[in-house]
Amino acid sequence: MTLNARYDGTDPGHFRGYERHLVGCRRVLDYGCGTGGFLAWAAEKGIPAEGYEPAAEIAAEARRRGFTVREAEPDLGRYDGLVMVCVIEHLAPAELRRILETFRGTVVVQADEPRHREPWFLFHRRSDFWDEPEHVRPYTPPALRRLLGRCGYEVVARGRVKPPLPKPWQLRSLAVRLRLFLEDRLFGIWCPHFAVGFKG
Repeated sequence: MTLNARYDGTDPGHFRGYERHLVGCRRVLDYGCGTGGFLAWAAEKGIPAEGYEPAAEIAAEARRRGFTVREAEPDLGRYDGLVMVCVIEHLAPAELRRILETFRGTVVVQADEPRHREPWFLFHRRSDFWDEPEHVRPYTPPALRRLLGRCGYEVVARGRVKPPLPKPWQLRSLAVRLRLFLEDRLFGIWCPHFAVGFKG
């Protein structure tokens, strides 16, 4: 299994809720780091982080950006912070449990929302978790919370990932704000969601 299909276009604003949980970590591993989206954000925040990316070409691109990235899974015991952004849906449940049970410290897990539907589905085709052929299984927010609990973590934060609001001067700002409001208030779901856990 490779993680070369991992979505690496996450807006840096998605990570803003994770900073307070990771800022005290001495060494953070971005598991399935792609080309380094999270690593770039962590560097700006002064969070010491490196990546694991088994896809050689993608790992090489991340290293070209100046990040420390390994293609073989490192010893998880060397880290006190673990970040998995849109990765767990690509892993078999047994493999995911092995990772979470082996690691000790603060873990941030972000997953695609399997029930996500675009708010304009009356006019466009619905989005579907299973459209991605490398997705192994979906994780709903309750499933993610229970998974962390069964692996020995105390869940200290959870919620939906919301993109930052556009700047007032941006084109179509009001239309974008209205879309975000309707999607949140009327449809009540976002893609993706996250949970933060700690295991001492």
